[in-house]
Amino acid sequence: MSAVLSFPTGVLSASEVRELADSWRAALEGLARHVTTPGAGGLTPSDLPLVKVDQHDIERWEKRYPGLADVWPATAMQSGLLLHSMLAGASFDAYHVQLVLHLDGVVDPERMRAAGQALLDRHTSLRTAFLTDSSGQQVQVVLERVTLPWRELDLRMPESAGEFEQLLAEDHAAHFAPDVPPLLRMTLVRTGSHHAELVLTAHHALFDGWSLPLLMKDLLRLYGSGGDASSLPRTRGYKDFVTWLSGQDQAASLRAWSQALDGLEEPTILVPEADGATAEGGLEQIEVDLPPDVAPALTRRAAELGVTMSTLVQGAWATVLGLLTGRRDVVFGATVSGRPAAVTDAESMVGLFVNTLPVRARYSARDTLADLLDGLHRQHAALLDHHHCGLPEIQQQTGLGTLFDTLVLFESYPVDRAGLTEANTAAGITITGIRPRTGTHYPLILAADASPHLRVALQFQPDHLDRERVHNIADRLAHVLTRFAADPRAPIASALTLDPAERASLDRYNATAQPVPDANVTELFERQAEAGPDAVAVIADATTLTYRELDVRANRLAHWLVEQGVGPERRVALAMPRSADLLVAILAVLKAGGTYVPIDPDHPEARIELVLRDSEPVLVLDGETATGDFGAYPDTAPDAGRCPAAGLAYLLYTSGSTGTPKGVGVSHDALNNFLAAMREHVPLDPGDRLLAVTTVAFDIAALELLLPLVTGSAVVLADREDVAQPTALAALIQRHRVTVIQGTPSLWRMLVSQVPDALCGLTALVGGEAFPADLAQTLPRYADRVVNLYGPTETTIWSTASPVTAAAGAPAIGRPIANTRVYVLNEDLQPVPHGVVGELYIAGSGLARAYVGRPALTAARFVADPFTSGERMYRTGDLVRWLPDGSLHYLGRVDFQVKIRGYRIELGEVEAALRSHPDVVGAAVTAREDTPGDRRLVGYVVTRPEDSAKEDETGALLSELRQHVAARLPEYMVPSAVVALAEIPLTSNGKVDRRALPAPDYARASTGRPPRTPREEALCRLFAEVLGLDRISIDDDFFAFGGHSLLATRLIGRVRADLGVDIPVRTFFGSPTVAGLSTRWSDLATSARPRLRKMTEE
Repeated sequence: MSAVLSFPTGVLSASEVRELADSWRAALEGLARHVTTPGAGGLTPSDLPLVKVDQHDIERWEKRYPGLADVWPATAMQSGLLLHSMLAGASFDAYHVQLVLHLDGVVDPERMRAAGQALLDRHTSLRTAFLTDSSGQQVQVVLERVTLPWRELDLRMPESAGEFEQLLAEDHAAHFAPDVPPLLRMTLVRTGSHHAELVLTAHHALFDGWSLPLLMKDLLRLYGSGGDASSLPRTRGYKDFVTWLSGQDQAASLRAWSQALDGLEEPTILVPEADGATAEGGLEQIEVDLPPDVAPALTRRAAELGVTMSTLVQGAWATVLGLLTGRRDVVFGATVSGRPAAVTDAESMVGLFVNTLPVRARYSARDTLADLLDGLHRQHAALLDHHHCGLPEIQQQTGLGTLFDTLVLFESYPVDRAGLTEANTAAGITITGIRPRTGTHYPLILAADASPHLRVALQFQPDHLDRERVHNIADRLAHVLTRFAADPRAPIASALTLDPAERASLDRYNATAQPVPDANVTELFERQAEAGPDAVAVIADATTLTYRELDVRANRLAHWLVEQGVGPERRVALAMPRSADLLVAILAVLKAGGTYVPIDPDHPEARIELVLRDSEPVLVLDGETATGDFGAYPDTAPDAGRCPAAGLAYLLYTSGSTGTPKGVGVSHDALNNFLAAMREHVPLDPGDRLLAVTTVAFDIAALELLLPLVTGSAVVLADREDVAQPTALAALIQRHRVTVIQGTPSLWRMLVSQVPDALCGLTALVGGEAFPADLAQTLPRYADRVVNLYGPTETTIWSTASPVTAAAGAPAIGRPIANTRVYVLNEDLQPVPHGVVGELYIAGSGLARAYVGRPALTAARFVADPFTSGERMYRTGDLVRWLPDGSLHYLGRVDFQVKIRGYRIELGEVEAALRSHPDVVGAAVTAREDTPGDRRLVGYVVTRPEDSAKEDETGALLSELRQHVAARLPEYMVPSAVVALAEIPLTSNGKVDRRALPAPDYARASTGRPPRTPREEALCRLFAEVLGLDRISIDDDFFAFGGHSLLATRLIGRVRADLGVDIPVRTFFGSPTVAGLSTRWSDLATSARPRLRKMTEE
């Protein structure tokens, strides 16, 4: 090299330029000497334009991976698959792919090994390892060369038949470490003189299904050439795709997805109990049986409508999924090839291009099947340029988390059959078949192909779906596809009808007619008092009343009540503490023929005043009035004729959507039927004692207080303080030899976790809210008998019942009790088949009379029973489905009425309380579950402009608002947090857009403990940095504060880099707090990778 330096003489002297030239020459000579020394050279950040890494990361990787050639970012799909593998740990890994290639011909092991090695050398995407850089970002490092892991076995002896299956099981169980390349291995097993099996095992992050025939063709050609790749055509590398991907406008694509999913209010979850878990045993499959003429007809219909077969299959699944979930706005996943036309020769590249994306389908009862397909076709066209987006980012845009749990996989990638035949011929051996073993974290996959005509199968996780249920789904899908083939212009509803056999089976479930005793509650009680006058009836603190004493006191008070004007349809408000006098008062009101109105005296005064104003009682009994001296009145009961069967027994107030609680009037007939039915499900005798733990203002208290008294048993009243303290409750159980308790799952969880031994010998009645699966597995281990109960106040306490054993999954809510009918209906009030989601309607003897004083609301909720002339049914608003045994499975609410800790809450009532504050001009309330299992109310308000000017004043107002609501509503209806907004977000149809409501500011709300050690300080800092928060406490849950799976892997990488410790993904998901990790720190392995040193400029 020669150089001539020119310079302006007026600015620089010749000596200065000579000095500069000498220095430059010396530097160049130094570089030349350096590159000749061993180990010299290497990559710099400028050599790796696709990733943002520093020189220290590069040097660390070069030291660990000699021959490091390149570094690429991991794609979103790769990161997702690897995350599921890390979560799987040592258990079944759904994305650990095992392919057994059946080979015919005489196989030369050395040539096959050379072909496999040449395959790795040819495709860079097969020579990658996955790890995180010092900032926590996941990358894939590409090596110049890796050695193929290879084994060969000879199993040609007859006694070796079982060894091959054992080998496959062991091979599949040996998981890959993502950071140890290659994530691929081969095993050649000779099974005969002209037969062999080649086991190719790899991680799905390396390649997709499209790549498989490309790899097979190359492998055969390389076998034929002895591993010489020079005869194969040149191939472009996966880097071209990664480079293209890094140049896409991610923000614009996410906006397109956000628009496509705008207004979606909830995910479409078909198998909620699966919760993203991977089945331990892999997948099973059921073929969808289509009549021979249907598949060709579907091909013609797709052509007529101008849609692809893939779109047609998606439309059929959308129809079935809507039926199964009871919705007409559904989302499911679909795989796309992910090979953009803009990337040259993308169709011939090997790598993971495939992507999983959401498909949204909306339809109405008037739409035809063709309308649905047209809408899907237009949606696909609009999103075609945005197929590269990662699913986690799309889901994050919606604010709903996981959007779906079913996947449509339509295999339509090209297979070069002529090329494969040619390769087989050149190799001298033939691949006669492939036996794949793969999995998925989705509980149900619809797999289809159309070569030459449509074939469909349902692949499912047997851990979460039984074959009978999947068979039913397959039959439903076949029915819908048949309707598509017959007439795509037919209404969608025509594909969703029941056959006569299904209708007959549903009718059998409602055959519940049983005789009811011809006596009311007080008469049944009096019979017990006559049969066992000295038996204990009530125990409350230090007070014990026998049946005779309770009867006499109730009779005397009843005569006094009659004297005060109490009688049929006349109401008496009971605002009394939990004591024996409360039982006396209830019986007295009923004996007088009146209607009791239970009021919890601990409720806010405003709530009590509202109930009193609405119920218009003739009398209010408090603790002082009810305990007066009534000795002058007769010991015998008033005239029994004062209690007409159709008269109201009680009036109970439940949450109301307008801000005013609704008074539900329940007749003596309905109450008598309920108690008679419960004697069948909860048989009590004089030796039983039932512990009453529920506030009298909750309808289930009627079972606690009255069922024992009509069966000769005893009621043990627990006070509020005892109910809140597990040890106190356990002491009550033991002291009074309690045999039965009714409680919400929240109460049972508290007892199981803190005083499980106290439950021995108990009958546990569970109701008031959904029974979680984990509790349903645990509670039967301690209690002798567990019964799950369901029913709204409007149908008299409980309407269905189901015994519970420690079986897997959430328990059913059971079958209808005596003289009760249950219907599962769609939006058109038509019955839905087994396994299909619909709204639950209840009819029969348990129906309440009405919402007292609310005729319009009564007419809206108590509607005509279309299946029984002249009768009514109650619309519950609950979504359920029939199980094969005729019991019901509860799924959730159809509206925005929610349950918190067992209490049913109309969000509108809480919103009305917020709006009643003079400084609030708008309000919305939602139930959030930012931490799994921890469901809370959150309020959102728009305040007057003058109140929003200063942040500190706004904060004071938000605190004041919780107190404002607490003064008007019970504690369980007070929002956990109140968030100020500039405006309440609305959907396009003017409804509150609840998915757009932000999470509370957890950074401000963090009130947990501060770090206690330097390690906890470091962890809190890393948590906050990854979450983008100012600070975090040791008790704050990573996921509750905005974390998600990809951020979790980033945090794990940061902990490894900064603290030198590897946290397994499963460990982190199980302990996502600093405090939780601290308790497990000694169990965590020190990272084998060198800890990063902090780089500073000197």
